Amino acid sequence: MKKLLIAAIILAGMSGMLLQAADAAAKDQKDPLNDWTFFQLGFWFDTPSYTKTSNVYFLKLGCPTCSGLGRVKGNELAIFWAGTDYVEGLQSSFIVCENRKIDGVQASAGFCQSRETMNGLQACGGVNMSETTNGFQPGALNIAGDVNGLQMAATTTICKDINGAQFSFVNYSKKLNGFQASVVNMADGGNGVQLGVVNITNKRGIQFGLVNYIKDGWVPFIPLFNISWK
Repeated sequence: MKKLLIAAIILAGMSGMLLQAADAAAKDQKDPLNDWTFFQLGFWFDTPSYTKTSNVYFLKLGCPTCSGLGRVKGNELAIFWAGTDYVEGLQSSFIVCENRKIDGVQASAGFCQSRETMNGLQACGGVNMSETTNGFQPGALNIAGDVNGLQMAATTTICKDINGAQFSFVNYSKKLNGFQASVVNMADGGNGVQLGVVNITNKRGIQFGLVNYIKDGWVPFIPLFNISWK
């Protein structure tokens, strides 16, 4: 478990540096065109050059990489990196999937990121990241802004506000409105239920576990069961 967490953190750091490089290269790009094509083949970031501004309505292939500011309505598949900004359908690669918004499924063995909104399923063997998740996010390590749905990870789930549930070895949310189950559950606020060995929250909640701590509760620490709604 420890080795898996270390590997996930290293992968997230490496992928983050690659994403920064890709974002820097995109600053001088033009807006997407209104032109649509049935099929498109990419060889590297914005190579051929027309891949950065055109739109695909069936299949976009990265051999090994494809990217662009446009849209894919259908399937974007790549060996190394699938990175078109807007996807409606399936985006998948062996190493990295990255977009601004996806309505559908994003899947990779290494790293998945949706910089704005993920509506659907974001599944990764390594690290998932999204600004807003509406749906299901399973992976080794999940990091999100707002979540409306379910986060499930082998090591850690982290989010800002969640309306739904988190299942992992360690769960953290700034505001919990829903359910957390893990060895360690942490929330800054909200109205939720925590089930684990160690449960920690600052204000309201219901806790079942060996160590239950509600900072502003009537009795902050109670073993086995604690509750506060003030």
